[in-house]
Amino acid sequence: MLRWRLITGTLLIAALVALGAADEAIERTGRPPGGVIGAAIVLVVIPLMAIELTRLLRGAGLGASLPLSLVAAWGGLVATAGIPLLWQSGDAAGAAASGASAAWMPSPDTATISITALAAVAFLFAGASRQPRGAAGTVGSALIVFVLAGVLPGYWLRVRVDYSMPLFVGAILVVKVSDMAAYFGGRLAGRNKLIPWLSPGKTWEGAIIGVAASGAAAAALALLGEGRLGVPSPGWAAVVGIVLGIAGLFGDLAESLLKREAGVKDSGRILPGMGGMLDLLDSLLFAGPLAWLLLRR
Repeated sequence: MLRWRLITGTLLIAALVALGAADEAIERTGRPPGGVIGAAIVLVVIPLMAIELTRLLRGAGLGASLPLSLVAAWGGLVATAGIPLLWQSGDAAGAAASGASAAWMPSPDTATISITALAAVAFLFAGASRQPRGAAGTVGSALIVFVLAGVLPGYWLRVRVDYSMPLFVGAILVVKVSDMAAYFGGRLAGRNKLIPWLSPGKTWEGAIIGVAASGAAAAALALLGEGRLGVPSPGWAAVVGIVLGIAGLFGDLAESLLKREAGVKDSGRILPGMGGMLDLLDSLLFAGPLAWLLLRR
């Protein structure tokens, strides 16, 4: 298990760096930023997360529908990150002055329209079966997928588009450093269980080591970047890193709650040693909005 976790983790980091390099190369040709990252999220990340969440929700006894889940997940992404070259955020000059890409950003009403449309579609889908029992579960499942597989990943795309590729990659690495440090720290020094009924393998010692490691990693990246990352200071970076580490732990526990109710250990089996896409990205989910908010400049 550990061997495969290390191999898979190394390959995923290499893939992230390669995607980032390709994205920046395309941006230098005059294209909007985030094209490669956005394509990976739309075509790979979101569909896999929607599929896995649908399985988990069905395992919990809810009437989740895969087609509806896919619509919900993509709708959540639109609500957060908009549609390339279509949505505008205010006037283009104002967006350019703030360093943002107006062509990528959603309008202020996009989120409201998206969630209203999804709720209407979900109710219509649930009513089409002419069986009232389970309708609330169908609609509720769609809204859960809308948030977890659409809205929250969308904030990572916003980090890439609104800020820079180095900040995007750096923030992800900070959260994953917390993951790894908590895992190994718990194995080496863990004594007191964090929430044994929810996640028996997690300990207070591992959690503290993980959060401290994320703060240290963020400060180290700020120092190595020598101001090029746009972070005010290594001290501020450490604070951001600690907050992201805590958010990462919360996301991990939130996914564990869904898995416990569904009675499964992993959300999927596509990643050797790690499980599914949701198992890989759970710690990043709630960290995305915080990264976007705290890195604003």
